[in-house]
Amino acid sequence: MLKRSIMPRRRFWAVGHAAAFVLTFLALNAVGADDCLSLHDDDVRELVEDGPLTVHLVPHTHDDVGWLKTPDQYLWGANNTIQVADVSLILDAVTRELARDPMRTFVYGEVFFLSHWWRQQDRSTHDLVRSLVGSGQLQLVNGGWVQHDEATAAFPDMLDQTARGHAFLKAALDVSDARCIVGWQIDPFGHSAAHVDLLTRLHAPGLFFGRMHHEELNARRRAGELEFRWDPFGNGEGGVLTRASWSGNYGPPPSFNFETFVGDEPVMDDPSEVACNAARRAWEFVRAAQDIAEFYSPRQSEGGVGDEMRHVMVEMGTDFTYMGAGAWFRNMDRLRAHVERLFPGSIRVVYSTPLSYLTAKYGSQALGIDDASCPQAPWMGRQRSGSAGGGEVPAAASRRLAMDVGAVGRQQGALAAISGAWGRAYGSVSIGDVPVRGGDFFPYADNPHAYWIGYFTSRPAHKYLARHASNVLRAARAMAALCGPRCGDSRDFLDPLESAVSTMQHHDAITGTAKQHVADDYARRLHGGVQATLKLAQEYLGGSWQLCPLANASYCMETMDVEAFEMASFNSLGWSAASWVTLPVSADTVRALLEGLAPC
Repeated sequence: MLKRSIMPRRRFWAVGHAAAFVLTFLALNAVGADDCLSLHDDDVRELVEDGPLTVHLVPHTHDDVGWLKTPDQYLWGANNTIQVADVSLILDAVTRELARDPMRTFVYGEVFFLSHWWRQQDRSTHDLVRSLVGSGQLQLVNGGWVQHDEATAAFPDMLDQTARGHAFLKAALDVSDARCIVGWQIDPFGHSAAHVDLLTRLHAPGLFFGRMHHEELNARRRAGELEFRWDPFGNGEGGVLTRASWSGNYGPPPSFNFETFVGDEPVMDDPSEVACNAARRAWEFVRAAQDIAEFYSPRQSEGGVGDEMRHVMVEMGTDFTYMGAGAWFRNMDRLRAHVERLFPGSIRVVYSTPLSYLTAKYGSQALGIDDASCPQAPWMGRQRSGSAGGGEVPAAASRRLAMDVGAVGRQQGALAAISGAWGRAYGSVSIGDVPVRGGDFFPYADNPHAYWIGYFTSRPAHKYLARHASNVLRAARAMAALCGPRCGDSRDFLDPLESAVSTMQHHDAITGTAKQHVADDYARRLHGGVQATLKLAQEYLGGSWQLCPLANASYCMETMDVEAFEMASFNSLGWSAASWVTLPVSADTVRALLEGLAPC
């Protein structure tokens, strides 16, 4: 018999790998190779006593658009002495593995990499990827050019990079309904109300994120309230259904990272081999899934809805995983097969996606999505009858936590208690009686005295360059509209800067948390983009005018060593504005005149 760990379930995750080791050690002493494909009845009963459970496997990779390596180095797998990461290899391997089995799924979110990889592929690969997206096997999440930061990125730039990513998805993959794209902000270091505003405007069906202040995370885990409606403005009409990761991160359960070089134990199901471990690994995985499920839906009390199908989502992937996609899917295939064989009718493991998880749990009508235009994971095509939802949604437990999370950090990092709920409960909630959370998720701390706040101000010149480039981009767009056909194809002038500014919103770029050589690469991209738009400005102004891009450095040949000159200042705002303009001149005294020689 597989021995139950002496630790309570909830402490299993508190000690992480140590608990996994205890489970593994005890199990190895209980199950021999001659019985590696079966379980004792007591072991089965222990894991099915809570009722039927559907485990949604969500295979994914998180590919930073620059961090320890530059975006191009990540794309091509260069400079692996710093970090072994090759995004092109990931996308190659994943598409190949998805094509082998129509039930497999994968989640991807970094359009920067997808678009660059797309340009290198032939027509047959394009057709394959489109079919994978259309069948629901490949789900695009977030839809942005990058996974933007939410603290130091300005809202117009967040909007721009999101629009750029969505434009590619529509043009290349015919993904045109933003209501089918969930928010997927699994790595940014805190979360803002502005981002919820953006998702609300897009009618996103839900938001998934990884990082949450450790005290709130632990409190929500104890209460089983890691899913909630986030309504930061408290008007009772907005907000978005939000799922925070059970681990405070976004990886798989301990000991279930199947990337080749990680070394976690694979699932071996050949009974002739001494190393056969299929039943034990299936039991360990189901046990982990049961523990995770408790963080999202508290155990039903007597008289509650205990016999309805429960759903739990398990992320299977982390940073730059699936270079060895074959190993991942091979092990997940075996887990699925042996779990359903060992726990028939009670526990099933399906390849799924974030959207399909929400749809199965809450129903498509509650999420506001159109079944006809939003592809679901293939397993739902077999399970659905009539509605895409999983039936009526049982009401969540009525418990509420009494804390003002906005007080984090303002009183020596402690959470100040107040009466009421997380934020306030505003109006009715269309997705059942889920908790409601107001405010934002700043500042973020993953441990006591470990606040992630330095990035608010780190690399200030870097942040200024990003803002300056964004301002230049807005001015250039206005010039392109005013210039019209006279300036030719404005995309040639605008695209380099649009790409650079969008890339700069990545949560390791504008934050200043990347390596120095990566920060230098971001700066080169921005500088190159600005130079391209200066050519557009020159076309717009005509040959008699000269630009002074270095005026802020007190250098402009057109204003120095001359007796008189004309100056034009361009206002890209939609309203009149007064601002100081600084120009270097050689004279001690200067007289400024308006157009028509009227004194200023």
